Amino acid sequence: QPEEEKDTCLLKNVNNKTYLNLYCCQINVGLVFTYIYIFVSASLNVINRILFQNYNFHFNFTLSLAQQFTSLLLYTFASKNKTFIKHAGNINFEDFWKNKFLFLSFSFFFMANILFNFYGNQMVPNVNMFLSLRKLNAIALFLMDIYIGKKRFSCVTVSSIILIVGGAFVIGYDKLDSNLLGYLVVLGNNLMSLLYTKYSEVFRKITGFSNLKLLVYNAYICNPILLAGIFITGEYKRLLEYFSNNAEGIDPKY
Repeated sequence: QPEEEKDTCLLKNVNNKTYLNLYCCQINVGLVFTYIYIFVSASLNVINRILFQNYNFHFNFTLSLAQQFTSLLLYTFASKNKTFIKHAGNINFEDFWKNKFLFLSFSFFFMANILFNFYGNQMVPNVNMFLSLRKLNAIALFLMDIYIGKKRFSCVTVSSIILIVGGAFVIGYDKLDSNLLGYLVVLGNNLMSLLYTKYSEVFRKITGFSNLKLLVYNAYICNPILLAGIFITGEYKRLLEYFSNNAEGIDPKY
């Protein structure tokens, strides 16, 4: 392509999709961020499982609070960024108060999803079995979109769902045991994930808020509630005892 005809704009919009324009090729930005999300999500799950199994750190409210507080700090530091402001919009108490019941409902499903996930990880220590049960969430979401959302999917999408769920059963079949309560907790995690995902879609349609704005308000709501949960459940006492007993033996990587 002649030099004068090259598009020098870094971001380019084609058919309502944003691409990174690198002269030699165009990369779908949405696809890039999807892979980043997959990597970060998987990494966080690995870290959580290491904390639960290697360090015996069974303090679910504390871990949830640490993660939500980190999110709040990131939102606070990013709030001066123009791109952040463009996507998140204005964060104010008036918006929250107008939609307080919607926000509180969303935060309930959000926190329930995380806590069920933490308890499920601890009660089903076998990774293959846990992941197999979690894959059922994909087919539940798929069926809900078909029968309730009236959506239609391509043969490629249907085939990928069948492969994911089929593979999950193959991996987890020989790991079945009598841990019925643990399985129910993971299935509860699937239910909360489903409600959280669908509720966020409905929420955004009702309010017109972006995902980012929703998550910022959610962080403000979750932090005080999780902090209260630490004291109400007495988790703070066990936490102090844990660090007291392991003060000299905690790995620096922790």
